[in-house]
Amino acid sequence: MERARKKEKERLFEAERAKLELERDEKARQEKEKEWQLEQERAKILAEREYENHRQEMEKVDFQARLREKEARATERRGKQSDGNGDEVPVGKVVGKVPKMPYFDEERDFMDSYHGRFERFDETQKWKREHWAMYLSALLKGRALDVYSRMPPGQASDFERLKDALLKRYILSYLPMVSKSVFALLNQKLEKPHRSF
Repeated sequence: MERARKKEKERLFEAERAKLELERDEKARQEKEKEWQLEQERAKILAEREYENHRQEMEKVDFQARLREKEARATERRGKQSDGNGDEVPVGKVVGKVPKMPYFDEERDFMDSYHGRFERFDETQKWKREHWAMYLSALLKGRALDVYSRMPPGQASDFERLKDALLKRYILSYLPMVSKSVFALLNQKLEKPHRSF
């Protein structure tokens, strides 16, 4: 009789413990789901913010391009344009508003090769070098757009300074990947696992 009661108590205790574990697991699952939903919401807000920044930047570039076109048409009618030193030079043809290039994608593109392609594109389009920073800014998104937007306006409109800032930002982010791949390559060449060192 005593043994039966003891077994019943143990059974009830085990059932209670199992119930508590189930409740704890369910609570943990709900918390993970909540975290996931919050993360999704944050990602959505970030994407919307990035899209809005890019849209505003594109509007700005488009506005500046239209303004330049108007100025070019007005000076073309006059036949000559001042170069700022009092000398007059013939007006050239305005070549396009926004580069017809893919946006910089930090997941697939390397910043240095993207710059090379961008510079070749600008040279073939015969755009003035002083406009390159503005054209490049229209093609940036993500962390690259952050680098551009954090620069003072005078520096952001200087192509070389913008290029240097972007390269510094992305070269630093490539270093961990490069060092890991070099380490793996060394391990393969030496044919020894890293633990033996």
